[in-house]
Amino acid sequence: MKVLVDFQIFFLQRYGGISRYHATINDYINASKKESKSSIINLGCNNAYTSSQFELLKIFNRKGCRRLLYAINKYVVALKINKFDIFHPTYYDSYFLKLNSSTPYVITIHDMIPEIFFKESMKTLIDNKRKIILNASAIIAISETTKSEILNLYNIDPDTIHVIYHGYPEAFTMHNVSENNNNLITDGSYILFIGQRETYKNFIFFINAASNFLKKNNIQLKVIGGPASSQELKLIESLNLTNRVIFKNHVSDFELYSFYANALCFVFPSLSEGFGMPLLEAFIANCPVVCSDIPIFREICGPAAEYFKLDNKENLEKSLENILNNKLLRKDLIKRGKEQVKKFQWSDAATKTLNVYQSALKNNKTYENNI
Repeated sequence: MKVLVDFQIFFLQRYGGISRYHATINDYINASKKESKSSIINLGCNNAYTSSQFELLKIFNRKGCRRLLYAINKYVVALKINKFDIFHPTYYDSYFLKLNSSTPYVITIHDMIPEIFFKESMKTLIDNKRKIILNASAIIAISETTKSEILNLYNIDPDTIHVIYHGYPEAFTMHNVSENNNNLITDGSYILFIGQRETYKNFIFFINAASNFLKKNNIQLKVIGGPASSQELKLIESLNLTNRVIFKNHVSDFELYSFYANALCFVFPSLSEGFGMPLLEAFIANCPVVCSDIPIFREICGPAAEYFKLDNKENLEKSLENILNNKLLRKDLIKRGKEQVKKFQWSDAATKTLNVYQSALKNNKTYENNI
Protein backbone atom coordinates (compact mmCIF):
# COMPACT_ATOMS: atom_id res chain seq x y z
CA MET A 1 0.00 0.00 0.00
CA LYS A 2 1.34 3.41 -0.99
CA VAL A 3 0.36 6.42 1.11
CA LEU A 4 0.78 10.06 0.09
CA VAL A 5 1.02 12.59 2.94
CA ASP A 6 0.59 16.21 1.96
CA PHE A 7 2.66 19.28 2.84
CA GLN A 8 0.21 21.54 4.69
CA ILE A 9 1.32 21.25 8.30
CA PHE A 10 5.01 21.10 7.35
CA PHE A 11 4.52 24.39 5.51
CA LEU A 12 2.73 25.97 8.48
CA GLN A 13 4.95 24.74 11.32
CA ARG A 14 8.68 24.85 11.96
CA TYR A 15 8.02 23.09 15.26
CA GLY A 16 4.72 21.80 16.56
CA GLY A 17 2.77 18.81 17.76
CA ILE A 18 0.80 18.13 14.58
CA SER A 19 3.81 18.17 12.24
CA ARG A 20 5.77 15.99 14.66
CA TYR A 21 2.83 13.54 14.79
CA HIS A 22 2.68 13.16 11.01
CA ALA A 23 6.46 12.88 10.66
CA THR A 24 6.63 10.23 13.39
CA ILE A 25 3.80 8.10 11.96
CA ASN A 26 5.44 8.36 8.53
CA ASP A 27 8.79 7.17 9.92
CA TYR A 28 7.26 4.25 11.81
CA ILE A 29 5.28 3.06 8.79
CA ASN A 30 8.38 3.14 6.60
CA ALA A 31 10.43 1.32 9.25
CA SER A 32 7.87 -1.46 9.66
CA LYS A 33 8.24 -4.80 7.90
CA LYS A 34 4.80 -4.51 6.35
CA GLU A 35 4.50 -3.88 2.62
CA SER A 36 3.52 -0.24 2.97
CA LYS A 37 5.31 2.95 2.11
CA SER A 38 4.43 6.47 3.22
CA SER A 39 5.71 9.49 1.28
CA ILE A 40 5.52 13.12 2.42
CA ILE A 41 5.23 15.96 -0.08
CA ASN A 42 7.55 18.60 1.36
CA LEU A 43 9.06 20.92 -1.22
CA GLY A 44 10.99 23.74 0.41
CA CYS A 45 9.11 23.55 3.72
CA ASN A 46 11.23 24.64 6.67
CA ASN A 47 10.02 21.99 9.13
CA ALA A 48 12.28 20.56 11.83
CA TYR A 49 10.96 16.99 11.68
CA THR A 50 11.16 16.18 7.96
CA SER A 51 13.68 16.54 5.18
CA SER A 52 12.66 18.96 2.46
CA GLN A 53 12.76 17.79 -1.13
CA PHE A 54 14.46 20.29 -3.43
CA GLU A 55 16.31 22.32 -0.79
CA LEU A 56 16.74 25.12 -3.33
CA LEU A 57 13.02 25.87 -3.01
CA LYS A 58 13.60 27.04 0.56
CA ILE A 59 14.52 30.41 -0.92
CA PHE A 60 10.76 30.89 -1.33
CA ASN A 61 10.30 30.51 2.44
CA ARG A 62 10.33 34.24 2.95
CA LYS A 63 7.81 37.03 3.13
CA GLY A 64 6.16 37.61 -0.23
CA CYS A 65 7.16 34.24 -1.69
CA ARG A 66 5.43 31.71 0.53
CA ARG A 67 2.21 31.79 -1.47
CA LEU A 68 4.14 30.61 -4.53
CA LEU A 69 5.80 27.82 -2.52
CA TYR A 70 2.38 26.71 -1.27
CA ALA A 71 1.06 26.63 -4.84
CA ILE A 72 4.04 24.54 -5.99
CA ASN A 73 3.34 21.95 -3.30
CA LYS A 74 -0.36 21.84 -4.23
CA TYR A 75 0.59 21.29 -7.87
CA VAL A 76 2.84 18.35 -6.97
CA VAL A 77 0.02 16.76 -4.95
CA ALA A 78 -2.26 17.09 -7.99
CA LEU A 79 0.35 15.36 -10.16
CA LYS A 80 0.93 12.47 -7.75
CA ILE A 81 -2.29 11.77 -5.87
CA ASN A 82 -3.72 9.25 -8.35
CA LYS A 83 -0.52 7.18 -8.22
CA PHE A 84 -1.13 6.34 -4.55
CA ASP A 85 -3.59 4.06 -2.76
CA ILE A 86 -4.31 6.45 0.13
CA PHE A 87 -4.02 10.21 0.58
CA HIS A 88 -3.53 11.70 4.06
CA PRO A 89 -3.85 15.51 4.20
CA THR A 90 -2.15 16.98 7.25
CA TYR A 91 -4.38 19.99 7.88
CA TYR A 92 -7.65 21.59 6.86
CA ASP A 93 -7.14 23.22 3.46
CA SER A 94 -9.72 21.42 1.31
CA TYR A 95 -7.92 22.17 -1.99
CA PHE A 96 -7.61 18.46 -2.81
CA LEU A 97 -11.39 17.96 -2.91
CA LYS A 98 -11.39 19.84 -6.22
CA LEU A 99 -8.95 17.42 -7.85
CA ASN A 100 -11.66 14.84 -8.62
CA SER A 101 -9.28 12.12 -7.51
CA SER A 102 -10.40 8.53 -7.06
CA THR A 103 -7.84 8.05 -4.26
CA PRO A 104 -9.57 7.73 -0.86
CA TYR A 105 -8.30 9.94 1.92
CA VAL A 106 -7.96 9.74 5.68
CA ILE A 107 -7.94 12.82 7.90
CA THR A 108 -6.65 13.08 11.46
CA ILE A 109 -8.67 15.38 13.71
CA HIS A 110 -6.56 16.64 16.59
CA ASP A 111 -9.23 18.62 18.42
CA MET A 112 -12.41 20.61 17.96
CA ILE A 113 -11.07 23.74 19.65
CA PRO A 114 -11.93 26.11 16.74
CA GLU A 115 -15.54 24.90 16.67
CA ILE A 116 -15.91 25.30 20.44
CA PHE A 117 -13.97 28.50 21.17
CA PHE A 118 -13.36 30.37 17.90
CA LYS A 119 -16.56 30.03 15.86
CA GLU A 120 -16.43 33.58 14.49
CA SER A 121 -12.71 34.21 14.08
CA MET A 122 -11.97 30.84 12.41
CA LYS A 123 -15.01 30.45 10.15
CA THR A 124 -13.02 29.62 7.01
CA LEU A 125 -10.97 26.91 8.71
CA ILE A 126 -14.08 25.44 10.34
CA ASP A 127 -15.94 25.32 7.02
CA ASN A 128 -13.02 23.64 5.23
CA LYS A 129 -12.59 21.20 8.08
CA ARG A 130 -16.30 20.31 7.93
CA LYS A 131 -16.04 19.51 4.21
CA ILE A 132 -12.99 17.33 4.80
CA ILE A 133 -14.66 15.44 7.67
CA LEU A 134 -17.86 14.79 5.72
CA ASN A 135 -16.03 13.47 2.66
CA ALA A 136 -13.35 11.39 4.37
CA SER A 137 -13.28 7.65 3.80
CA ALA A 138 -12.00 7.31 7.35
CA ILE A 139 -11.26 9.67 10.23
CA ILE A 140 -8.62 9.32 12.92
CA ALA A 141 -9.42 11.01 16.24
CA ILE A 142 -6.56 11.26 18.72
CA SER A 143 -8.81 10.61 21.73
CA GLU A 144 -12.25 9.33 22.64
CA THR A 145 -13.04 12.86 23.79
CA THR A 146 -12.26 14.25 20.34
CA LYS A 147 -14.36 11.53 18.69
CA SER A 148 -17.29 12.43 20.93
CA GLU A 149 -16.94 16.13 20.07
CA ILE A 150 -16.91 15.35 16.33
CA LEU A 151 -20.09 13.29 16.66
CA ASN A 152 -21.77 16.05 18.67
CA LEU A 153 -21.22 18.47 15.78
CA TYR A 154 -21.62 16.31 12.67
CA ASN A 155 -24.09 13.63 11.64
CA ILE A 156 -21.65 10.95 10.52
CA ASP A 157 -21.30 7.21 11.06
CA PRO A 158 -19.40 6.62 14.34
CA ASP A 159 -17.75 3.58 12.76
CA THR A 160 -15.83 5.80 10.34
CA ILE A 161 -14.01 7.46 13.28
CA HIS A 162 -11.08 5.51 14.69
CA VAL A 163 -9.43 6.54 17.96
CA ILE A 164 -5.64 6.28 17.84
CA TYR A 165 -3.62 7.76 20.68
CA HIS A 166 -0.28 9.48 20.22
CA GLY A 167 2.84 7.77 21.49
CA TYR A 168 5.00 9.14 24.25
CA PRO A 169 8.01 11.33 23.27
CA GLU A 170 10.74 8.72 22.90
CA ALA A 171 13.46 11.36 22.56
CA PHE A 172 12.94 12.16 26.25
CA THR A 173 14.06 8.68 27.29
CA MET A 174 17.51 9.29 25.83
CA HIS A 175 18.33 12.25 28.05
CA ASN A 176 20.59 11.73 31.03
CA VAL A 177 18.67 13.79 33.53
CA SER A 178 18.54 12.00 36.88
CA GLU A 179 16.15 9.05 36.75
CA ASN A 180 16.04 9.18 40.55
CA ASN A 181 14.63 12.70 40.67
CA ASN A 182 12.17 12.81 43.56
CA ASN A 183 11.29 16.48 43.05
CA LEU A 184 12.59 17.45 46.48
CA ILE A 185 11.87 21.08 47.30
CA THR A 186 14.79 23.49 47.65
CA ASP A 187 15.13 27.27 47.48
CA GLY A 188 14.45 28.44 43.95
CA SER A 189 12.15 25.50 43.10
CA TYR A 190 9.37 26.04 40.58
CA ILE A 191 6.17 24.84 39.01
CA LEU A 192 5.94 24.51 35.24
CA PHE A 193 3.55 25.65 32.49
CA ILE A 194 4.16 24.46 28.91
CA GLY A 195 2.70 25.59 25.59
CA GLN A 196 0.51 28.27 24.11
CA ARG A 197 -1.55 30.53 26.35
CA GLU A 198 -4.68 31.20 24.27
CA THR A 199 -8.09 31.61 25.87
CA TYR A 200 -8.90 27.92 26.27
CA LYS A 201 -5.49 27.27 27.84
CA ASN A 202 -6.80 29.13 30.92
CA PHE A 203 -3.47 30.78 31.67
CA ILE A 204 -4.90 34.01 33.14
CA PHE A 205 -7.01 32.00 35.58
CA PHE A 206 -3.94 29.94 36.46
CA ILE A 207 -1.78 32.98 37.28
CA ASN A 208 -4.48 34.44 39.51
CA ALA A 209 -5.12 31.12 41.24
CA ALA A 210 -1.44 30.30 41.84
CA SER A 211 -0.25 33.77 42.89
CA ASN A 212 -0.76 33.32 46.63
CA PHE A 213 0.86 29.87 46.58
CA LEU A 214 3.93 31.19 44.73
CA LYS A 215 4.50 34.08 47.12
CA LYS A 216 3.74 32.21 50.33
CA ASN A 217 6.05 29.30 49.53
CA ASN A 218 8.86 31.12 47.71
CA ILE A 219 8.15 29.18 44.50
CA GLN A 220 8.72 30.34 40.93
CA LEU A 221 6.59 29.68 37.87
CA LYS A 222 8.48 28.87 34.68
CA VAL A 223 6.51 29.30 31.45
CA ILE A 224 7.84 27.60 28.30
CA GLY A 225 6.19 28.81 25.11
CA GLY A 226 7.08 32.30 24.01
CA PRO A 227 7.46 35.78 25.49
CA ALA A 228 4.84 37.35 27.74
CA SER A 229 2.11 39.53 26.25
CA SER A 230 1.51 43.05 27.54
CA GLN A 231 -1.70 41.82 29.22
CA GLU A 232 0.20 39.05 30.99
CA LEU A 233 2.95 41.40 32.14
CA LYS A 234 0.41 43.86 33.57
CA LEU A 235 -1.35 41.07 35.46
CA ILE A 236 1.91 39.65 36.81
CA GLU A 237 2.98 43.11 37.99
CA SER A 238 -0.38 43.77 39.63
CA LEU A 239 -0.03 40.49 41.56
CA ASN A 240 3.55 41.33 42.65
CA LEU A 241 4.90 38.31 40.78
CA THR A 242 7.42 40.05 38.52
CA ASN A 243 10.39 38.17 39.96
CA ARG A 244 8.54 34.89 40.29
CA VAL A 245 7.24 34.29 36.75
CA ILE A 246 9.90 33.50 34.15
CA PHE A 247 9.09 33.15 30.44
CA LYS A 248 11.17 31.03 28.06
CA ASN A 249 10.98 30.78 24.28
CA HIS A 250 11.41 27.57 22.28
CA VAL A 251 13.81 25.14 23.96
CA SER A 252 15.47 21.91 22.82
CA ASP A 253 14.08 18.49 23.78
CA PHE A 254 16.92 18.10 26.28
CA GLU A 255 16.20 21.48 27.88
CA LEU A 256 12.47 20.72 27.98
CA TYR A 257 13.12 17.39 29.68
CA SER A 258 15.29 19.16 32.24
CA PHE A 259 12.58 21.71 32.99
CA TYR A 260 10.10 18.90 33.64
CA ALA A 261 12.50 16.72 35.62
CA ASN A 262 13.48 19.46 38.05
CA ALA A 263 10.04 20.98 38.59
CA LEU A 264 7.88 20.57 41.66
CA CYS A 265 5.06 19.77 39.24
CA PHE A 266 3.66 20.49 35.80
CA VAL A 267 0.32 22.33 35.77
CA PHE A 268 -2.16 21.94 32.88
CA PRO A 269 -5.21 24.16 33.59
CA SER A 270 -6.89 23.97 30.15
CA LEU A 271 -10.62 24.26 29.56
CA SER A 272 -10.35 21.77 26.68
CA GLU A 273 -7.74 19.79 24.74
CA GLY A 274 -7.69 17.22 21.98
CA PHE A 275 -5.06 15.09 23.70
CA GLY A 276 -2.39 16.78 25.81
CA MET A 277 1.12 15.66 24.81
CA PRO A 278 2.73 17.59 27.72
CA LEU A 279 1.08 15.10 30.06
CA LEU A 280 3.11 12.26 28.54
CA GLU A 281 6.24 14.41 28.55
CA ALA A 282 5.78 15.02 32.28
CA PHE A 283 5.23 11.31 32.96
CA ILE A 284 8.43 10.38 31.11
CA ALA A 285 10.43 13.02 33.00
CA ASN A 286 9.19 11.91 36.45
CA CYS A 287 7.29 15.15 36.96
CA PRO A 288 4.02 15.10 38.95
CA VAL A 289 1.00 16.42 37.03
CA VAL A 290 -1.62 18.83 38.35
CA CYS A 291 -4.44 19.36 35.86
CA SER A 292 -8.01 20.53 35.48
CA ASP A 293 -10.66 17.86 35.96
CA ILE A 294 -11.95 17.61 32.38
CA PRO A 295 -12.82 14.46 30.37
CA ILE A 296 -9.76 14.47 28.13
CA PHE A 297 -7.34 14.65 31.06
CA ARG A 298 -9.15 11.84 32.87
CA GLU A 299 -8.90 9.82 29.65
CA ILE A 300 -5.15 10.36 29.21
CA CYS A 301 -3.93 10.53 32.83
CA GLY A 302 -6.24 8.08 34.57
CA PRO A 303 -5.08 7.83 38.21
CA ALA A 304 -1.71 9.48 37.49
CA ALA A 305 -2.61 13.13 38.16
CA GLU A 306 -3.71 15.48 40.91
CA TYR A 307 -6.97 16.97 39.60
CA PHE A 308 -8.56 20.29 40.53
CA LYS A 309 -12.08 21.50 39.82
CA LEU A 310 -12.26 23.53 36.63
CA ASP A 311 -11.91 27.28 37.25
CA ASN A 312 -11.88 26.80 41.03
CA LYS A 313 -9.01 28.92 42.40
CA GLU A 314 -9.16 27.54 45.92
CA ASN A 315 -9.15 23.96 44.67
CA LEU A 316 -6.13 24.57 42.43
CA GLU A 317 -4.22 26.20 45.28
CA LYS A 318 -5.07 23.23 47.51
CA SER A 319 -3.76 20.81 44.86
CA LEU A 320 -0.48 22.74 44.65
CA GLU A 321 -0.15 22.70 48.44
CA ASN A 322 -0.76 18.94 48.41
CA ILE A 323 2.08 18.44 45.94
CA LEU A 324 4.39 20.73 47.90
CA ASN A 325 3.78 19.25 51.33
CA ASN A 326 3.19 15.57 50.61
CA LYS A 327 6.34 13.80 49.45
CA LEU A 328 4.55 10.44 49.36
CA LEU A 329 1.92 11.89 47.02
CA ARG A 330 4.62 13.16 44.66
CA LYS A 331 6.34 9.77 44.62
CA ASP A 332 3.04 8.00 44.04
CA LEU A 333 2.10 10.28 41.13
CA ILE A 334 5.53 9.75 39.55
CA LYS A 335 5.13 5.97 39.87
CA ARG A 336 1.61 6.05 38.42
CA GLY A 337 2.77 8.30 35.58
CA LYS A 338 5.51 5.86 34.59
CA GLU A 339 2.90 3.09 34.35
CA GLN A 340 0.30 5.23 32.57
CA VAL A 341 2.68 6.37 29.83
CA LYS A 342 3.29 2.77 28.75
CA LYS A 343 -0.19 2.78 27.22
CA PHE A 344 0.94 5.28 24.57
CA GLN A 345 3.29 3.79 21.96
CA TRP A 346 4.08 5.17 18.50
CA SER A 347 4.54 1.64 17.16
CA ASP A 348 0.93 0.86 18.15
CA ALA A 349 -0.25 4.14 16.63
CA ALA A 350 1.46 3.35 13.31
CA THR A 351 0.01 -0.18 13.16
CA LYS A 352 -3.49 1.11 13.88
CA THR A 353 -3.06 3.87 11.30
CA LEU A 354 -2.22 1.26 8.65
CA ASN A 355 -5.40 -0.60 9.63
CA VAL A 356 -7.39 2.61 9.16
CA TYR A 357 -5.86 3.04 5.69
CA GLN A 358 -7.06 -0.47 4.84
CA SER A 359 -10.57 0.36 6.02
CA ALA A 360 -10.52 3.54 3.91
CA LEU A 361 -9.78 1.49 0.79
CA LYS A 362 -13.03 -0.39 1.43
CA ASN A 363 -15.03 2.77 2.14
CA ASN A 364 -13.96 5.06 -0.69
CA LYS A 365 -16.27 8.07 -0.94
CA THR A 366 -17.05 10.32 -3.88
CA TYR A 367 -15.81 13.74 -2.85
CA GLU A 368 -18.35 15.94 -4.54
CA ASN A 369 -21.30 14.64 -2.49
CA ASN A 370 -20.66 16.97 0.43
CA ILE A 371 -18.60 19.83 -0.99
